[in-house]
Amino acid sequence: MLKLVLITIGLILQVSAEDCETFYENRGSSITTLEEAYNCFQTKVQSPSATKDSKAYGLNKMSYLKFFEGIYYGNSPEKKLIKSFELAKEAILLYGEMNDRSILNTLKKSQIQEVALSYYLFGTSVSKYVDLKGKWEAIKRMSEIKNSMKMILSLREPSTYHYGAFRTLGIFNMRVPSIAGGSLPRSKMFFERLINASTNNNGVMTYPVGHLYYAEYFWITDQKESACLQLEKLLNLDEEEIKVNHFDLYYETLNDKVLAQRLYDKYRC
Repeated sequence: MLKLVLITIGLILQVSAEDCETFYENRGSSITTLEEAYNCFQTKVQSPSATKDSKAYGLNKMSYLKFFEGIYYGNSPEKKLIKSFELAKEAILLYGEMNDRSILNTLKKSQIQEVALSYYLFGTSVSKYVDLKGKWEAIKRMSEIKNSMKMILSLREPSTYHYGAFRTLGIFNMRVPSIAGGSLPRSKMFFERLINASTNNNGVMTYPVGHLYYAEYFWITDQKESACLQLEKLLNLDEEEIKVNHFDLYYETLNDKVLAQRLYDKYRC
């Protein structure tokens, strides 16, 4: 009888884990589905049986869901972004102090990969928060953004979130004035690394939003034709192609196409 009960509990836990992933994959279908995903991972993280690794995984999922809710649903974005980078930091601290490169010598490869993702989520959430709050917040937090991306590279995980460190450092150096540490030549270098590392066989980055930011770089460096070509790479993606080649970023890419069209019109391509 006890054996049967244990088997039943195991099946319930398995289904619950699958439900979390299913809700997560459909996060853009409705705010209710997103909240179901968040609550599902939260339950798993808070479970007495949760391991350090399963907590880190769940916290990272929760962090991105809060990021997604704030950015793509526009639901109290400042509060959601704060929660996002707090959750990512909580995941980082499971394995060591912030910006502790010595973990390379103590953690398994899979753990390093999860920590690298935590740093990406932390840095991008802080970055978006800074965009909303303005220059004074940027001055206060710019080192957090830069250091989190440098940590990903120090952990030897440049491919994290479709080479997100290259993408974020490209944006950072493009938007931050030189007096505060920005550099257009460095921005170009990181975007070129991003293109070389993450472009698929169709000539599109595996996270297509990279073309949106690379277009911005070309625009501010007076290269209108190149800016328009980058936007066209994103605009020419049809929904089926996004489902096939960019499934993990399906909702994000549909939204990014709308933003690309606005820039395409603004630049008078």
